Amino acid sequence: AESARLSGAPGWLLLAWAIAGLLTITGALCCSELATMMPRAGGVYVFFREAYGPAMGFLYGWTLFLVIQTGTIAAVGVGFARYLGVLVPAVGEDKYLIAPHAISTNYAVSLSTAQLVGVLLIVLLTFMNTRGLKLGKLVQNTFASARREVERQEVLVRVIINGCERLEQSEVTRAPCAQRSYLLSDVFA
Repeated sequence: AESARLSGAPGWLLLAWAIAGLLTITGALCCSELATMMPRAGGVYVFFREAYGPAMGFLYGWTLFLVIQTGTIAAVGVGFARYLGVLVPAVGEDKYLIAPHAISTNYAVSLSTAQLVGVLLIVLLTFMNTRGLKLGKLVQNTFASARREVERQEVLVRVIINGCERLEQSEVTRAPCAQRSYLLSDVFA
């Protein structure tokens, strides 16, 4: 949504998506070619080490550990907390457990319920992944299955709503269907 707002026009957004898709495919093809040339464990670390020497491999490994992966994990925590805030009103970025304390003129430290949820999620997932592959696999498969089920249910509800709205617009109107459409549109508005 933010990208669409900043681009200003749908054509520019589609062009940006197309360019990003081409770059992604190019990167994936490069990685797959390098992986076939160097079939060793370590992925991109091995590619950097072999191409630029052990110092660059070392720097990439630490950058991955300290910046790249941590940013991805933090994004998962933030996203989970924001979506949970939609379902649970007590979770929000504006609901502070510790009010903002100014450290300098441009920076303050605080703790909101959304931040706490994000941190607790990261701690929970880290703990589960340290318990072994079986538990980590179970958690990942559970979330993936739940996501697919939610998407399936969403499609089903949208088909029902769309069908009821079309029946309402036609000459033949059925009261129970019209009532259901009204209630569902209130829930999913």
